[in-house]
Amino acid sequence: MNGVVAQSCSACPAVCADSCCSGAIQTNADGSVSIISEFCAGCGGCLAVCALQKIWMDNGVARLADEPAAG
Repeated sequence: MNGVVAQSCSACPAVCADSCCSGAIQTNADGSVSIISEFCAGCGGCLAVCALQKIWMDNGVARLADEPAAG
């Protein structure tokens, strides 16, 4: 899956977006976040700050917990 993911997360004040070094995690107007997978550098910084474990890595790309695996 390329581009902006269909799912979004609004579980916290978007600390993952603040930690994203590549700008792949965007804060939406409603305060939720979306991941633009093609921008993800795979650094895992978002995993380290997500206390609710809503983000996981799929082949080096950050994904939201409800997002299906690529492929």
